[in-house]
Amino acid sequence: MCRGCTNSPVAAICLIAQRNLPLRVAAKTFRIEEGELQVKAIKEVPRLRIASPLLSGLMYAALWLLGCTLLMAGLLYFSGMQEAQLPGYVSGAHALCALAGGFVSGKRAQRKGWSHGISVGLVYGLAIVLIGFLAMDAALTLRTLITLAAAALAGAAGGMIGVNARA
Repeated sequence: MCRGCTNSPVAAICLIAQRNLPLRVAAKTFRIEEGELQVKAIKEVPRLRIASPLLSGLMYAALWLLGCTLLMAGLLYFSGMQEAQLPGYVSGAHALCALAGGFVSGKRAQRKGWSHGISVGLVYGLAIVLIGFLAMDAALTLRTLITLAAAALAGAAGGMIGVNARA
C-alpha cells in the first residue's frame, strides 16, 4: 500500500501502480511508472486477433448466423410469416453467413481466397448439419445437401471477393 491509502478505490490504484499493471478507464489506458502517469489510447494497446483465416471466418459466420436468426425470429413474431415458409429463408441465411465468413477468411489470408472461402463454407455447413442431426434428429435429405453445397459455393465466392477487397 502507498502512504495513507485506505480508501478502497485509491488503494486499488496504488496496488496497480506498485505492480506496474495497466489500468483501463473509459477509452484510455493508464500506466503508472515511477511516480509518472503515462496515458495511451486503447488503439495502442495490443489486442487479441485470430490469426487463422479459417477460424476468423467461422467466427464471423457464427456472428452473422446470430444476426440472421434474430432477424427471422423478428419476422416470425411481428409479421404474418408462417413457419412453413422458413426452410427457404434458412438456406439463404446459411449461404449469406458462409459468404460473410468466406469474405473475412479471404481478406485475412490475402491469397487463395477461393480455397480459404470454400473451406470455411464446408466446415460451417458440416457444423450446421451436425448440429441439426444431434439436436433435432434431422435426417440427411436433398435439402440438407443443397444447403451444404450452397454454403460451400457461397464461402468460395466470399473468399474470392475478400481477397480482392481493398483494406
